[in-house]
Amino acid sequence: MELVDRSGEWELLRDAYAGCGEGRGQLVLVSGRFASGKTELLHAFGDFVVDSGALLLSATGARAEGALQRGVLGQLFHSDTLPPSVIARAASLILPAADPGQFGSPAMRPSDARVAQELCTIVSGLAKDQPVVMLVDDVQYADDASLQALLYLIRRMRTIPVLMVLTECEQPWSPRPWFHAELAGCPHREITLRPLSAQGVADLVELKLGAGRENLAEGLHAVSGGVPLLVKALIEDQAHGEGDPFVGAAFGRAVLACLHRSDPSFLEVARGMAILGDEATPALVGRLIEMDGGSVEQHLDGMARSGQFSPAELSRPAVHAALLDSLSPADRVVMHRDAAELLYWHGATPVTVARHVLGADDATAPWAIRILRDAADQSLVDDDVDTAIRCLSLALRASEDDTERVLITAALARAEWRVNPLAASRRLAPLHHALEDGTLTGRDLVTFIRYLLWQGKLDDATAQLGTVMESLTQADAQIAAELGLAYQFVYGTAPGSMPQETTNNPWTRARVTLTSMVQHGGGEDLVNNALHVLASCALGDSTLEMLATALSVLIGADRVDDAAISCERLLCDAAKRNAPMWQAVLASIRAHISLRQGDPAQAEELAATALELMSPQNWGVLIGYPLSTLMLANTAMGRHERAAALAQQIVPEAMFKTIFGPRYLNARGHHYLATGRLLAAFSDFEECGALVGALGLDVPVISMWRGDLAEVQVLLGRPWTAKELVTAQLEFAGGVTGRVKGVSLRVLAATSDPKERPRLLYAALDLLQVSGDRLELARCLVDLAQAHHELGELELARSAALRASQEARSCHAAPLLDRLSRWSVDVAETPTAAPDEADDAVGSVLSAAELRVAALATLGHTNREIGRRLYITPSTVEQHLTKVYRKLNVGGRKDLPAGLSLHVASTPTG
Repeated sequence: MELVDRSGEWELLRDAYAGCGEGRGQLVLVSGRFASGKTELLHAFGDFVVDSGALLLSATGARAEGALQRGVLGQLFHSDTLPPSVIARAASLILPAADPGQFGSPAMRPSDARVAQELCTIVSGLAKDQPVVMLVDDVQYADDASLQALLYLIRRMRTIPVLMVLTECEQPWSPRPWFHAELAGCPHREITLRPLSAQGVADLVELKLGAGRENLAEGLHAVSGGVPLLVKALIEDQAHGEGDPFVGAAFGRAVLACLHRSDPSFLEVARGMAILGDEATPALVGRLIEMDGGSVEQHLDGMARSGQFSPAELSRPAVHAALLDSLSPADRVVMHRDAAELLYWHGATPVTVARHVLGADDATAPWAIRILRDAADQSLVDDDVDTAIRCLSLALRASEDDTERVLITAALARAEWRVNPLAASRRLAPLHHALEDGTLTGRDLVTFIRYLLWQGKLDDATAQLGTVMESLTQADAQIAAELGLAYQFVYGTAPGSMPQETTNNPWTRARVTLTSMVQHGGGEDLVNNALHVLASCALGDSTLEMLATALSVLIGADRVDDAAISCERLLCDAAKRNAPMWQAVLASIRAHISLRQGDPAQAEELAATALELMSPQNWGVLIGYPLSTLMLANTAMGRHERAAALAQQIVPEAMFKTIFGPRYLNARGHHYLATGRLLAAFSDFEECGALVGALGLDVPVISMWRGDLAEVQVLLGRPWTAKELVTAQLEFAGGVTGRVKGVSLRVLAATSDPKERPRLLYAALDLLQVSGDRLELARCLVDLAQAHHELGELELARSAALRASQEARSCHAAPLLDRLSRWSVDVAETPTAAPDEADDAVGSVLSAAELRVAALATLGHTNREIGRRLYITPSTVEQHLTKVYRKLNVGGRKDLPAGLSLHVASTPTG
């Protein structure tokens, strides 16, 4: 038998045995809490002394046999290691008096004295031939006559080779103080077994499960408190489940075993503590289990002092769960119902009382429904959506009042919205009538109309919105603003029934900001408004659309890095608060941001995550958002089969009436364009244009459908038509950001004379670099490399292609690398890297202004052309170049390192 963390105790026992072998009687008292490993230590020692040639006599005390006089003696002298004659002689002494005696009496009856004397003679005779070891486990349960006989022997064995080892559980009081008083006067050694240390648990885990489970050992020690019985039970549980650690049936049985072996009322008190949980006090536990508070306090003190479970240990989740599981379903219901009543009248919080109402699954008490509704409200504030839903579901089942049922249904739908919008939308039917008769007000109004909007029920939503707007007063300004923003978030423009804004709240500001972006494109004021909203508003049911709108404004204004930072923060918040719907929407926005930053791989991952968090039915019409980003990302990376599968996915027809319809058509059109299906792409881009026009969203910052259509026209051999489209996009009254202009110039270059293309593409490069879109930057560099190549400017083409390949690889844009490889094999094989170390070293000795001038000079631009691009005079250009030649120790332009041209798109202009 293997022992861990008991080396000191083992050595003490061996030392006592050695003393016994030298002819000196030895007494050892081993104490410890329940399940501390006393029995295991005793059994291991018994095996050791038998192997060493000793005669072993053993017995175990039992609570049930405490009144059976001489019961322990009967076990000791009935060992099969004794000669039959000795067993028979001992039995003739012990059995005649095996009748109940007076419990707890220190007085020794004459008959018991004679038996003790005869047994002592027997032991002395046995010890002449070999050491005798007597082991008595759980001596606290031994009968009086046996204890008196043991004391008789202890007083006389100082010169007899006998070792007696007694184990007992630590107890707050001794049932036989006279026994301990007698022991205290006899020479003896004491061993107190403590819980296993963290290292001891680790050693036991390694012994039972093998090496490499150190992390598991930490968890086992934390859950078990180092109690050996509980540690071993947890080790056994690990084969039946997953967890860190997994707490299963074996642990539950071990907890109950600890309590069953003590005073039976301990278990009753422990269960009362488990039911009441954090609210447990001796007085409340006593009222729950019908015991006075003083007795409960004594029992708790007794459990703690006996080393079973202190109140803190009883509150450990695993112990708490084991105690609850030990109750029958019927008993648990009764205790929860009694606890709910008790705590309600004691003034506990609604959440606390509701926990027991739910445990009893009984809301028939007159106060129960109100408590459940209040608890649901608080649970939503605490982001415990599951508890809120359970409370409201039980309240709805119990309520018989029609008006109350409507209000509970609305609250339940609001809670379900965070985790399952489809489930929430299925509660719309009873809410329709409630809206008409005025039962629904405030937050419930917004919730109801939001459901209609997300599920694409535009006609219903518009009709209800008009009715509601007419009934709202100035005091309902926030409700009106929330309703307007909920509508605009899905449809892009304000509803026709929206009243003139007269108040300044966050929802109004967000809605007005979005309206301005749709009408005029991004501007500094709009960006500042969006940043203010993101900095000042916490994520919640009523702010999701507002925060999403602010992020959309930042994306449209080319402030993608700011948008990414804010969106990451909100995503972390949503994850911590267990709100899958919030996570899904924010992950979809974050995917869009990643795509705009030129990272289709991350965009693909985030969009896929968003779609996993909610089913297509839960997304409703909003599914067009993550689906389009996923399609665009896969297309950008050349995963055309995956994009084709996404394009085949069924989407709600109502989606094409929302702001997400044009985005979906744009994504599908780009898939068709990338796979050579030009007419299909033409159709989608044209339909996209018609749709944004119908929605009042025809602004380039929302959709660059004209530029997309122009790309198709170029490939169809219609450059003049393409030029008209892209020129119209550039000349648009609003919504032409740096990115929009950069992309438009790239497309315009494709429609222009080959000699004009590099100029337009360099201008596009400057704009796209600032916009933060590395994917569009890579596309522009590929076009620039091809333009130089077609003009026979091979060195310039190679420099641009080198940078293009680096950007394309960083964007995982396989189609762009494929384009490069068709006419530049050496570039296709260029490793992914920034300019080499020599070029970096060159760049590091030049100022930013000198580097910009040198980079453009390397590409062959004249001083006048460089001056126009950098807004400086030709003479200033010449001065910069003179300094560059001197610093780099070169003779002129022809000697400048070719790698400097790579800095054209990586240095700011101005």
